[in-house]
Order: sequence, then C-alpha cells, then structure tokens
Amino acid sequence: MSYQVTDPHTITARPLGQDEHDRWQAFLARSNNGTLFHDLDFLAYHPPDRFDTHHLVFESGGRLLALLPGATLRDGRRRRVLRSPYGATIGGLVLPPAPPAQEVLALVRRLVDYARGLGLKAMEIILPPAQFHRVPDHTQEFALAACGFTPVQVWLQHVIRLPADPAQVIPGLPDRRRRTAVRAAAKKGVSLRIGSPADLPAYHALLSANRQRHGKAPVHSLKELYRLYELVPDRLRLFLCEFQGKLIGGSLFFEHHPGLAHSFAPCYDRATKNLGATLAVTVAAMEYYAARGVRLLDMGGSTFDDYSFNPGVTAFKESLGGIGLTRTLYRWTDDA
Repeated sequence: MSYQVTDPHTITARPLGQDEHDRWQAFLARSNNGTLFHDLDFLAYHPPDRFDTHHLVFESGGRLLALLPGATLRDGRRRRVLRSPYGATIGGLVLPPAPPAQEVLALVRRLVDYARGLGLKAMEIILPPAQFHRVPDHTQEFALAACGFTPVQVWLQHVIRLPADPAQVIPGLPDRRRRTAVRAAAKKGVSLRIGSPADLPAYHALLSANRQRHGKAPVHSLKELYRLYELVPDRLRLFLCEFQGKLIGGSLFFEHHPGLAHSFAPCYDRATKNLGATLAVTVAAMEYYAARGVRLLDMGGSTFDDYSFNPGVTAFKESLGGIGLTRTLYRWTDDA
C-alpha cells in the first residue's frame, strides 16, 4: 500500500451512528493510542442519563481516520463544553499508527470547526503520556497547540516498566526492603489469587472502608463493578491477597491494550497492615503481566488538581521502580 496524506479539505467530522459500534471497535483495536477508556463497551457502564455523550468520527471519502469519545456538559459559566474523556481518565483523538502530521493537524482543525458549528464555547481534552501508545508519538499534542488548545493542568502518575522475564520482577525491585518484605509475606502464609465477580462484594467492602477513613466513597459502586465485568470481562483482573482465609488486600487492574495495564483502587485491611498486602498484590500483578508481554504497568495518578501529592504513596510507587510521567489537560475556548 502506497503512502499518501489525506487531502485536508475532504475530512469530515460527524457524530457516531447507532449502527457503527463494530466499526469504532475495529478501528480502536488497530490504533496506535487507543485504550480501554476509548472503548465503547467500557464507556457503556455509565447510566444512559449520566452524560450527554457525543462521540465523533472523522472520515475522508468514507475512510475512517480518527475517533473522539466525548460528552457535552455545562461548565461553571454555563457554557456548553465538549469533554474527552468523560467519566474516565484519558481521552483525545484515537489515531492510527504513524499518522501524518499534516493529517493530524487537519483533523484537529476540523474538530474546532465542528465545535463552532455546534455552538460549543469550549473543549477539554486529557491526553495520556505518549509512552502509553504502542509507539510514542507527540503529533496530537503539537496539533492541539497549533489549533489554539492550551495546556492548563498536568498530573503526575507513576508507571513501572516490566521486565521480559517475570522471574526478574522481585530481584529487579530497586528497594532492597521491598524485596525482603514481599518474600517475608509469602513465608508468613500470605496467599494471592485472581478473583471473579463473586469476590466483588468483599473487595468493595474493604475498598469502602479504606475510602471512608478519608471521608470519600469509591469511584465505582459495587453495581458499576458488576456492570464492568459484564461489558469487558477480558479486560479486568481482580488481584486479591488473603491471610488465614481472610481478605486483607486487593486491587482491580484494567488492561488497556496488549502493552499496558493499569492499577485501579488498591485497598488493604489496616489491622493486618504489617503483612504488606498492597505490596504483595502489586508484585503479583507485575509478575502476571510481565509473563504476558505487558511492558508498562500504570500505578495511577500520584498528584491532585492543586499539584499536591501524598509523599507516602508516591514513595511506595517509586520503591517498586515507578517513574513519573504526566497526563495533560488541553483546553480550547471560542473567542470568535
């Protein structure tokens, strides 16, 4: 197949049709930067009345060029805003491998034209670190900046690069104390396993107890977790840590694509904190994913909107080899 750049004037943007689910999913699977958070099946866990979804497809001559999951809502100034993601961590344009820069620029320009035609006054897009792509590519960031999007918020998250050999996970931990602790936990009788939907009530109860100490509730309700298992059962793994038949820790992992997994909502029993359940669960997941060729394990956000962070949580991630990467919120406003 010969290389060619799409004529920018032929690119169109329109809402996703009701019968285009499979077309979206097929493009997503072939893309360079698509994740579970761009997946229509995953996004379907939101109740229909929670968001005014507005997914877009970009085409030229009937050929699909890009996708944009999104929803419209009102901001603090009552302006209609298009947001990508909505109810997830990362969004933005889903692009094929090695997209031509000229084409990506034309796609973002078409997005701006579409937003103005719809009467939108602002757009917000959160992009993940380029390392989350199959092949790192910063072309979309450039195109957003060139079309008037401004980076207005940055969050730090820690990511662990996994070895090719799962047997090297524990020896490769940079902190000797962590290597000692995870081996000690096994000697004390701590056991680990991958759970099923039947384990969700116990896991969610432990997670809720953890969050209540900070005056918060879990991001997902128990009902939503069941729903996620129905929608994307092959993309979720619930790692559980038990001691003497009792659940003492756990974490849910999302599988974004074959090279990237994501730790979500870890929790532990404070009464048995000395057994190191969170460490044991994380290391077990590292070994599991390393054996399956996953190259990156996202440990989740490490900072808050005010740029503060929890030093203890951050130090824990770094002690396992976590390196800091950023995801960025880009905002466009219509000043015309």
